[in-house]
Parts: sequence; structure tokens; C-alpha cells
Amino acid sequence: RSKPAGPGPAPTDGFKVAGTTVKLNGFFKTWASVSRYSGGNIAPESVGRDFYFPSMTPVGGRNEGNSFESHAKQTRIVLATDTPIAGHSLKGLLELDFQVVPGTQGNQRVVSGYNPGLRRAFFTYDNWLFGQEWTTFQYIGALPETTDFIGPSEGTVFVRQAQVRYTRKLSDTLSLSVAAENPETASTNLVSAAVVENADDRLPDVAARLNYKTAFGEFSLAGLARKLTIDTGPLNESATGWGVSFA
Repeated sequence: RSKPAGPGPAPTDGFKVAGTTVKLNGFFKTWASVSRYSGGNIAPESVGRDFYFPSMTPVGGRNEGNSFESHAKQTRIVLATDTPIAGHSLKGLLELDFQVVPGTQGNQRVVSGYNPGLRRAFFTYDNWLFGQEWTTFQYIGALPETTDFIGPSEGTVFVRQAQVRYTRKLSDTLSLSVAAENPETASTNLVSAAVVENADDRLPDVAARLNYKTAFGEFSLAGLARKLTIDTGPLNESATGWGVSFA
């Protein structure tokens, strides 16, 4: 005697909600550092105290000092979904942490509260991606494993931004990705070293990356084209920029 058809086996990873597989993951992280400054202290609550930014390293000062700091704001939460639609796959991903400086929910002296910060938020439909993800120009596989949150920031491309990306597999070893991404032209001047975000861009960044897999590793060749624009009234300038990356 046969058994009646049931709802099917439960997913081995995640849980089902109305036909959508939902996965929750992430990690808990506690971080501590001891720093010694010989060219002047980094400002309190500065992102430069949390990880290494060359541009924030104090130079030319005469103040020496040491500091000890610890926090848990690099703890991460990830929500992923997968929904089959008529033979196609609709997937979504939301990734948050609390590495937002400064936090407005308290301070290190009282409750050490930190605001959630958006890292990645996108959905994919087959070969298309829509939303905020690592830029197509960056090859994530080239980032080394380090205990620092960013790693060698002066030696790598590093940006996450909104984009529309199309990826096509050309062969078993070769794939091509092309994307239009959110632009942002920053500037500075001879008087002040402060970086200004202008928000005057009129065209998206265009990026493309070719990945080639081999038995001993993967190679990446990427290109980037940009239109940089500044329009402050008295100053109206634009320029074309481009870049190439090999990893």
C-alpha cells in the first residue's frame, strides 16, 4: 500500500516560507587593539581607530601616546533567500554589521551602542543582479585573509555600491560580468586636504570583469570607465577616467 504524497523533505540548509528557502547566518565578533601613536593621536570615535587607513595615519605631530580599545560592532547578520519561479531562480541577500562611525546609541563609557550599517543588499534573477554589491571592478578572491577588518587598503580596490550587473558563463573556465554602477566624484583642493563628496555625477560607472579558472587558481581582468563631474556654481568641470585591474 503506497503512502500519500507529503509536503516533501525539509530543506537541509535554512527553512521554508511559502516556497522560499530562507537562511540566516553571520558571526559574532569581539575585537581589541593596542595602538601606539608617534605622530599625533587619531581623533576619538574615528574609523581610523577601528582599522588601518593610510590616509588617517597621523604624521608630523609631536604627541606620543598609547591606546587600548575593544568592541563587538563588526558582528555580522546575513539573510539570504532563494525562490524558484517557473524554472528560474530568484535569490536575495541582505548583509548588515554595526561598523558605523560614530554610533548614536550610546558611547564606550556607558552602553557601547552602535547603529546597524548596510553592507550588501541585492537580488539576482538567473544571470542578472540588482542592488548593492561589491563593485564588478573588484576581484574579491584577491583579498588576503587578515585579522584586520579591511586588510591592505592601500593595495586593493575596495568599494560596495548599487549596480545592475549581467554575468554570462562563456565556457567551463571563463565568465564575463558587465555592470552599470553608482558613480560618485570626490574632490579636494590645495587649501584643505578634506575630501568632498560632490554628488554631481550624470552618468553611471561602467565596469567589466573577465574571470578565468584554472586547476591552480583563478585569474581576473577588469576594466572601468567613469565620467567625473563637479558643479558647484562657480566651478563646473568634468573629466573622463578609466582603470584596469589584474588579479
